This record gives sequence, C-alpha cells and structure tokens, in this order.
Amino acid sequence: MFLDYPVHRTLCKTYQHFQRRPNSNMRRAIFFPVKSEARFVWIETDRLSNQPDFERIKKKCFKNSNCSIERVTIDEDLVYMKKLNPQIVLVYRANSASDGSAVNQSLSRLNDETCTSWKGPVLAYGSEMKMNAAGQETIMCTDLDTTDLGSINNWIMGPLEPGKPFHGSVIFSHGESSKRGRRFDSATLQSLPGVTKVPLSLESQIAYVFGMPLMIMFKIPADTAASKEYEEIIKAARSDMPSDSYNSTAGLLLMDLENKDSDASHFAEIPERYIKKSLGDAIVVRKDGRPLKTAQLEAFCNWVEHDLLPLLTDARLSIAEELNVDPAADTEGWKKRADFCLDLRQKMLARITRKRFYGWCEKEGLNLEHF
Repeated sequence: MFLDYPVHRTLCKTYQHFQRRPNSNMRRAIFFPVKSEARFVWIETDRLSNQPDFERIKKKCFKNSNCSIERVTIDEDLVYMKKLNPQIVLVYRANSASDGSAVNQSLSRLNDETCTSWKGPVLAYGSEMKMNAAGQETIMCTDLDTTDLGSINNWIMGPLEPGKPFHGSVIFSHGESSKRGRRFDSATLQSLPGVTKVPLSLESQIAYVFGMPLMIMFKIPADTAASKEYEEIIKAARSDMPSDSYNSTAGLLLMDLENKDSDASHFAEIPERYIKKSLGDAIVVRKDGRPLKTAQLEAFCNWVEHDLLPLLTDARLSIAEELNVDPAADTEGWKKRADFCLDLRQKMLARITRKRFYGWCEKEGLNLEHF
C-alpha cells in the first residue's frame, strides 16, 4: 500500500535515480528534512557489521558529528496489522524534542499535519535478518522504497486514543438522503476502544485494495462515551431502523472481493443485507485516523458505482457461468475454467487503482486533492 500525495510523488520521481547503488556498501534510505520534501538518499554501511555508518550519517543528515542519536524500530504496520519485513528504523537526534528544533514538516505532510510531534531531521532505513558471508544469520541494513511510506506514517500516527476526536463522513440512508436532498455529509466523533475494529466497524475490501483503509459503522449512538455495553448498543441500533433506511451507497464499499473463506461466485457482489436490510445511516472513517473529506468519499463511491461496478458485475457473471459446470462432467476443462476465473479476478482487482480513479475524476470534471 502507498500514500498518494505530493510527498509520495516526489519519491516516485527520484526513485529512478536510486535503482543502481554507487557501490556494494550503499543502501537506499529515506531522509525527512525539517523543511523541504522527503527524498531518497544513499547511506554507507560498514563492510564487516553490515550496519549503517552512523558517524557518516551524523555529518550527512544531522550536520553534527558530535550529536547523540536515538533509534526506534517499526516492526508492524499499525493500520494493516501486519509484521514488516524488512523492519524500518527511524534515526533522530536524541535531544531534538527539547533543543528548539522546528517541527519536521516533511513528516507532518504525510498525515495532513495531524501529527506534529516530530522535530528535527529524521532518517529511515531498512533492517532485516539475513545470512552473512560466513553463513550466519545476522541483522543487516537493507533498502527502503516508496511503499514503506505508508507504514512509517501509520506508526507516527499511532493507534487512535480513546476520546480523541477524529473526522469522517456520513453516508445517509435512502430515507434520510431523500429528506435532506444529499447523500453525504461530514462527521466528527470521539474514538471508542475498538471503534475501527470488527464488529463495531466493517472493513471495506475495495477501499483496502485501493490503498485507503476505510471502516464503516452503522448508526453510532449519540453518546460515544466508552462503556462495556457499547457493542450491544450499536448492534441493536443497526437493526432498529425505519423500513426505508437501506443504504445501497454504503453497500458499495462493502462489496465482496473474496478472501480465502468466501465463495468465488460471490466475487464483486454487494451482500443483500446492505441493500435490503434496515441498516440506516453509515459513518465512514479512515482506520489510520487521518481525516476523511466528504468530497473525496463521495467521488470514490461514485467512481465505484459508475465505473467499476459494471465491469465487476460482468466479471462475476462470467465467473458464475464457468463455475456452474459440473467438474465431474468435464474433468479436463475444469482446471482451465478455474484458472480463467482466477485470472479474471486478478484483472478486475488490477483496475482498482488511483490512476484509474483520478482519470475518471478528470473526465467527470472533478478536481480533488490527493487522498
């Protein structure tokens, strides 16, 4: 997953210049200066230890060979709940928080300036367990690339603090949107323990593939104070809604893109419970805690509905037709049909890209900031 803003685009532009290392001791790292944009840099490693040459780093990145430095290791993506390999190590001046250093703007730009606690320059490099020349496992410094930006940002943002306000959007139910004359609005709520986790929230698979971690909550109660009963309150509220309160727009975000336990014939299907059941208004938030702008969510839902859904529906019908053949009646052709279904699914998933989304927005005359 990646972050598609100016910082990411800047790294993409410079990435081509960091494909071929100057010599075997160099590793590709990401440098976050205080004021200018993040950029790739080469850092030198010690030939024997395979670790960064920190004395050179002090001179190159921190402009002070006598400064003390601290290191912190990121071993997990806090949003996608996955272990990182390689791990990411952040290096910074030990006293940067108290020596009057300015806020690191290249880091704060990653999260729309939601987090401004990092001060002074910061360097990120990779760290991985590998076999050395002697055949022994040892920790070695390794390269980073643009995809590591997301994990760095998610770690900096950290898990949502209970009671901390965060900004999302509302997708109104059919009945409510008819009364209001619009389908979307902004929403600010306080985080609860587990608010961005199942069962309180449902994860959008299509947004996940897109690279934007969205969680959907139906009918959050007005009182968002944490309590032992809040799960039961929300579960009850999901079913206690007027008969006209289906929410097919929110259902677009919850279409089934398959996992290892799901039936292949349901690929790209919007579960019936989101179309016909009385689920009511939906609140949509980003799992990483970043603000979700209403215009962006509305454009994303419209893109899914008008551009992707027809293609995905045709693919689902084709897959269902292939799977409808009895394997026992055509044992030789069954393998080909199974491969066809897998290939078609991958082709459809490959269309869920930011390039296609922004191309559709441009065609529709929408000028959006990058997500």
